[in-house]
Amino acid sequence: MKNAVIVGSGIAGIVSAKILSDQGYKIKIIEASNNTGGLMSSKIYNNYYFDHGPHLIQETEKKVINNDLFKNFKKYCHSYKSLPQDSYLNGKWSKSNSFANLTNFNKKIFNKIFKEIIQSKLKKKIKFKNAQKYYEYYYGSTLTNKLIKPLVKKYTGYNLKELKAEIGSLFNLKRFIIASPQITRKLKKNSNLNNVLGFNNYHEGVSGRKNFYPKSGGINNILNILIKNKKKKIKILTNCSVQFLKKENDKIKYLRLSNGKKIYVDKLIWTGNTNILSSLLNFKIKKIKKINKYIYWNFFHYTANNSIRKKVFYSYNYEKNIPIYRITYYDNFQKKNNHKNKFRMTVEVITPKKKDLAKLDKKIKNSLSKMNILMKKNKINLVDSYNIPYAFEKSLNEKNPTFNKIKNLNLFGQAVNKFSKDEIIKHIFKKLVYSKKSK
Repeated sequence: MKNAVIVGSGIAGIVSAKILSDQGYKIKIIEASNNTGGLMSSKIYNNYYFDHGPHLIQETEKKVINNDLFKNFKKYCHSYKSLPQDSYLNGKWSKSNSFANLTNFNKKIFNKIFKEIIQSKLKKKIKFKNAQKYYEYYYGSTLTNKLIKPLVKKYTGYNLKELKAEIGSLFNLKRFIIASPQITRKLKKNSNLNNVLGFNNYHEGVSGRKNFYPKSGGINNILNILIKNKKKKIKILTNCSVQFLKKENDKIKYLRLSNGKKIYVDKLIWTGNTNILSSLLNFKIKKIKKINKYIYWNFFHYTANNSIRKKVFYSYNYEKNIPIYRITYYDNFQKKNNHKNKFRMTVEVITPKKKDLAKLDKKIKNSLSKMNILMKKNKINLVDSYNIPYAFEKSLNEKNPTFNKIKNLNLFGQAVNKFSKDEIIKHIFKKLVYSKKSK
């Protein structure tokens, strides 16, 4: 039986393990932390699960991949073709989509915004040096200055002139609601307007691809489902790292781990930062002068003593004076609440600098009442809070062409600057299933 070593236990590592085990490999997954899953992990507190990053996994547009990867998910997961969401702006809720509803502005401002956006249908696609120019060109100066600019400043601490063109996409500031469903459908027939207008209802415009969430546990259980019944072939080593790689000719022969064990490999999968791999292989790393721009993604996990008013999966906020970015309501998309008189939710707050979490907690609770999410007698309890630095403009890992010369090495996920689940999965199947190199 051939041996494969996979470095990293996130979605890239687990999908690779599933495919290679089907191909007959015996697999060891090396994980530096004490938990598996990477961003697709969950935290558990007193039997309550809260997700660390993504909340669902979606099918790809490739049926052959879906049949291979998700064929057993129906038994273990809830599936959804659309995700109920709502949004909050200017003290009003839009009950059926996640986009900022610009009709919530006063009539004078809205009319100006509407006119400027409609004019964008005559404009061609061009490249812009900064986000200010980009948004003024396609969205108009009124929307840019009234909504996009202050929100991006709130999240990043930077002005639009200092940022790359489509920075707003990171904060759900790409599409907006400006008209009734009937008018919106007509306007979206124009390619330029289609890129800046969202459908009024989350049911419209969906891909039809299923989204999955485990019936029990958190999103981390997705990874367990992928490699279920493969424990004899797959072993996961946590709190472990690669200390040494032995290369002979055009292949990796063996590696030595931090626990002292020496493992011979027929195939090596690397899903992490390639600078570490370059160092292990004694490759020269070019100095990158560009400075990363960071923000802090703050997570607040709460339980409520009663069911809350919301029936959606997510709520988005677009008011600059309210700290909340998004709220996730786990019990709505997990369908069944296993805990009597308790309700789970995660509130995300994005800040340009590290903030006092206790002060943010107080502001969040006040905001939840102001937004009419919590009933008067409904009390919430903070289970945990933490923040994660996120480089929203970053220097990409050096793409070292020497890696391609190593025949039994594959780079996936972060190692090739792929971060979306869909993109990662398709790339892995292309290389391990359809490529000649995988044979």
